[in-house]
Amino acid sequence: MEGTHLVKAALVGGAEPAYPEGASAEVDAFSVFGGVDLTVPAGTAVEVSGFSLLGGRSRGVAGEPGGAVVKVRSYSLVGGVKVRQAG
Repeated sequence: MEGTHLVKAALVGGAEPAYPEGASAEVDAFSVFGGVDLTVPAGTAVEVSGFSLLGGRSRGVAGEPGGAVVKVRSYSLVGGVKVRQAG
């Protein structure tokens, strides 16, 4: 996949990654205590994977056919992944 590749790491706290609008991206987030909050533009598809010992994970978000795709891999002990579309 062409696009942006972001890596966020935190011992305590979470990540709120930002990436160029309309671009496909891969996001790797690592945290001991914290999670990932991701807001994507309307029409952007999101695929979520990873592991959290104590925490939840949003399902992927459907986007427009042929539109941008953001792949999120999140790993945390306590925390989760929350994904929402702007708009």
